Amino acid sequence: MTRVTRRTIPLVLALACGVHAVPSSGQACSVRDFTFQDVEKINFSDVVRHAGFSLARQDKAEQKKRDFEGSAAIYGVPSTLQYDEARALSDFMLRSSGFAFSEDVRLSLVRTALAKTGAEMFKDCVAAKSIRIALPDAAFAGQNFDLPVNWTPISQAPETVEYEIRALGGRVQGKGGVLGTMKKGVTKHFDIERTTNSLLEIDVIVHGQAHPSITLPSPNKAMMKFKAEKRTGKSQKPLSGPGNECGDQASLASEEGTAARAHSKSCRLCVGRSSSGFLLASSAETDGQFSGTGKVTLELNNPVQLCALFSVEGRGKKGGRQEVQNGVFHVWEMVPAQ
Repeated sequence: MTRVTRRTIPLVLALACGVHAVPSSGQACSVRDFTFQDVEKINFSDVVRHAGFSLARQDKAEQKKRDFEGSAAIYGVPSTLQYDEARALSDFMLRSSGFAFSEDVRLSLVRTALAKTGAEMFKDCVAAKSIRIALPDAAFAGQNFDLPVNWTPISQAPETVEYEIRALGGRVQGKGGVLGTMKKGVTKHFDIERTTNSLLEIDVIVHGQAHPSITLPSPNKAMMKFKAEKRTGKSQKPLSGPGNECGDQASLASEEGTAARAHSKSCRLCVGRSSSGFLLASSAETDGQFSGTGKVTLELNNPVQLCALFSVEGRGKKGGRQEVQNGVFHVWEMVPAQ
């Protein structure tokens, strides 16, 4: 598990958890939420991408749908996942890989990456409009990179102003932080060097305004590989008798009774989550031959165990035959590939 310790610096910082700096103009720096479509633009880091999916929401065009249509290709699963399930799966994959980031760290990682891909993440942020930071590709792939910072104020301001840049998990110009002055409209370059194999966080403050924190994952730590495996439901109380078989399959037949529902039978087939797995409720499926009152009901509300309940009601006096034959239950589970 990766533990991230934040530090406090002398100037007011705009942290990714939604606590935004208030620039000298008095305008708040509000950040727009990102969507699944935004996160799909990230193609240089699986860690950042899954951090985004663990937090993303549907956009307005998707509000009436519950399925994330891109999930099969992204996760390598055999069915389309629901939005909530996709979020939970990404969180599971991150934690299993040793990236148990807090929500504010995940937000900062994704917002940094989306700024790189060109998504308009800081639409109403005065500081982001004034402080322009162009992250190079090397920021996501290398130990060292050049960070260009340009201060172009959107309102009247002095020609030369003070700045402060600090790094957590790295150095700026060979130090933990640097102070100095920069001129309006002139790009200043800073040498960034990673010093740990964990997160790198860079805070940039110019003329009292804090740019939203830049947070980058380590290029040397990759996520685990996962695969989907098919599981077959089994009964926890197996039975074997004529018209009442319940084990790996459900084969049920009702007997003639004096009243409807007499001599009803049922068989619950369940799949339990393995110690290192994630059950995909959206992939649950049943099969079998049903007649009369024979039916099956899925029970998918427990992330630890998913079940299918096969049942027949008593046919009643002189009623027709009611059966479930060869009832089976399958669900896929995401597990580490190695």
